[in-house]
Amino acid sequence: MKQVYLIISIDTECDKGPGWKLQRPMAFENIIMGQPQNLAPLFGQYSIKPTYLLSPEVMQHADSVSYFKSLKHVELGTHLHIEFIEPAADWEADRTKGIQADLDSGVEYDKLKNLTSLFKDQFGYQPSSFRAGRFGIGKDSFQHLHQLGYAVDSSVTPFKTHYYESGTVNNFWGCPVHPYRISNTDLIQVPVSIANEDFSKLPSWIVKNVKDKRTLSKRVLGRLGYKSKSKWFRPFKSDGKDLMEVSEQLIKSTPANKTPVLNMMFHSNEIWPAASPYCQTEEEVRLYCKALKEVFDFLHDNYAVCSIGLGEYAKYFK
Repeated sequence: MKQVYLIISIDTECDKGPGWKLQRPMAFENIIMGQPQNLAPLFGQYSIKPTYLLSPEVMQHADSVSYFKSLKHVELGTHLHIEFIEPAADWEADRTKGIQADLDSGVEYDKLKNLTSLFKDQFGYQPSSFRAGRFGIGKDSFQHLHQLGYAVDSSVTPFKTHYYESGTVNNFWGCPVHPYRISNTDLIQVPVSIANEDFSKLPSWIVKNVKDKRTLSKRVLGRLGYKSKSKWFRPFKSDGKDLMEVSEQLIKSTPANKTPVLNMMFHSNEIWPAASPYCQTEEEVRLYCKALKEVFDFLHDNYAVCSIGLGEYAKYFK
């Protein structure tokens, strides 16, 4: 059977709620209760090695740190929400809405350096994987990560545009859907797995002019029949059937000389009731986990699945 690398990369944060508003006092039930109850058994059943990308507040919560230290078959990396790390931390923030792309380059570097130092202080080794909060990567971010010793970034979402309150726009239309080396660095980009059946057929120089909003390029291409919506390889955004379809599209589009990579992302707080804008009840959490189980069954039935950590993938990249 064809080999497939399966990466589960989880943005690991405190409990939140509607509109991603923080719960106060700050809580971490999604980690202390949700991970061992809902995810750990599922990951164990399929021998999955998840990657938990830890936000600063998680690494400053003793019980969460103890939990992650107790895990064996996992990778731990970092995830930057700029509110919760110096310089200029804002522990009174009600939402983690700031992005590193809006920071002065020196301030961004200092926050990334402090985030990395916090990880090393808590876990005793250098993290190899990173994702920007809200996919808010900046123009100097990859150079900073390179200097700080990271191996893999996963802040790119092909076929998606992110619009921020500051007016900044990160447009990832036209970016490769498969892993690639970031120019002028030692970093590998492992994009979040997103498929678009129509637009993936077009050259990247055309696709990069498309955005989520109805631009002129998108309207013209729509009249030519390019209308499909982008689908995330991500639970809640997609049910089990959609997850299978997305995985098949990405596997089939992988160049013949490459091993397909599926990079599923979600937030740790999505699998605990009312800890995110998504699952609000135990039944919704059950259906969320059911979708995961369905796609894991499908992949194991049809492919030779190798579950690896996000940073670990750097060893396999060719």
